[in-house]
Amino acid sequence: MPSSILRPYQGRHRAVRPSTAPRALVAVAGAGLTTAALAAGSAGAGAAPAKGKAVVRTPLLVQGAEGGAVRDLQASLKMSTVTGTFGPKTVAAIKAFQRRNHLPVTGKADALTWRALPKVKAPASRSADRKVGGRDLGLDSLNWSALARCESGGNPRAVNPAGYYGLYQFNVGTWRGVGGSGMPHHASAEEQTYRAQLLYKRSGARPWPHCGKLL
Repeated sequence: MPSSILRPYQGRHRAVRPSTAPRALVAVAGAGLTTAALAAGSAGAGAAPAKGKAVVRTPLLVQGAEGGAVRDLQASLKMSTVTGTFGPKTVAAIKAFQRRNHLPVTGKADALTWRALPKVKAPASRSADRKVGGRDLGLDSLNWSALARCESGGNPRAVNPAGYYGLYQFNVGTWRGVGGSGMPHHASAEEQTYRAQLLYKRSGARPWPHCGKLL
C-alpha cells in the first residue's frame, strides 16, 4: 500500500526556543540561586552568596532624605551633629569620605559608600533625652496618651494636610521652637512627648485648644 502523506502538525504546543540567557545565569538558575544573588556576588568578591543566605541591602540616600537611615549614615560619618536630615553638611561629609577612600565622589550614600563606611548604629535620636539640665521635666503625671489620642488618634506618623504632624500635631515652626529637628512625625514617640512637655512648660495647654483639657 502506498504510504500516507504526513501533514504538518497543527497542534497548540510551541516549539522550545534555545535559551537566550547568559550562560552564567543559566548555571546559577540550575544551582538554585537568584539573579539578585549573582548581582550581589559580582559586586563583591566575585562569588555568589551561598544558597539560602540573605543578601543585605542598604538604602540609596540622597539630599532631602530623612529618618533613621540618615541618622545611621551621619553616625558612621562621625558627624558632630546627628539630625536625621540629609542636608548640605551631610553631602559635604559624604564627598570628603568618598575622596579619602578613592570612591566616586557623588555626594550620595550609594552601595559602594555604605560598604566602605564603618558599621555604627546611631541612637534613636540625639535629642530624645527625657531630662533637661539633668532634671526630669516632672510632667509624666499628666495624661499625654489622652492628648495624643485626641489630637492624632495616637498615631506618631499622623500628617494633617493643614501642616500639623505627629502625636501632638506640631507645626514645623513650633517643633523647631522647642528644639526639634527634621519633621515632627519622623521623630520617635518618646521624643514627640518630650517636645510636647517642653511646649507645655512654656505655654500650658493653650497650644491644644480643643484637646488640652484632657491633660
